[in-house]
Amino acid sequence: PLHDVFNDVTFPTQCGREKGGITVVVAGIQLTLEQNTSFAVSSLDVRNAFNEGNRDKILDAPCNEPRLRGMYVYAHRLPANPSYIGMGSGTSLFDPGFRCEKGVQQGAPEASFLFNLLIHAANKETNDQLAQDGGSLLAIHDDTYFVGPPEAVFRAESDHAQRLARVGLILQ
Repeated sequence: PLHDVFNDVTFPTQCGREKGGITVVVAGIQLTLEQNTSFAVSSLDVRNAFNEGNRDKILDAPCNEPRLRGMYVYAHRLPANPSYIGMGSGTSLFDPGFRCEKGVQQGAPEASFLFNLLIHAANKETNDQLAQDGGSLLAIHDDTYFVGPPEAVFRAESDHAQRLARVGLILQ
C-alpha cells in the first residue's frame, strides 16, 4: 500500500506515520543515551510547520522519489488552489475570512504524507551529518530530536535550520 511506501521512504528519520512511531523515537533516544553517556539530546519544533511550507516544494515533493512519482497529479489536485478554511464546530462554524494558500492543511489525510516528504531531504542530510559522530535525527512530523555529542548536536541544529529554510520553514 501507498502508506507503506511513504513510511519506507522517510524512515528511519521520520516516525510520525509509523505505527508506534513515538515509541520508536523515545526508545531509540533512551537506548542511545544509555550506550553513550556523553551524548546530548535536543528537541526543536518547526514553526507553523504544516501551514508555512513552500507550496511549490510540497507539490513537487513526490517527484523526488521514483516510487511516488505517480502521485504527482494527486499532489497537485488537492492543495494546489487556495482552500476554504472553516473554524468552530457544529452550528457555530464561521468563516475566518482567509484561505489556505501556503503549506498544507494540518489534519487533512494527505497533509502529513506531503509534509513529511517536504522535510525528508533536510532530515536525511542532518541524520547523515549526525551519524558521522555516532548520532541521529528522529522526528514525529515537525517535532525534531537531535542526538549525539553536544558539539555535533549544536552544529546539526544550525545546519538543519538552513536546510529547512530552503523549503520555507523555520526551526525554533
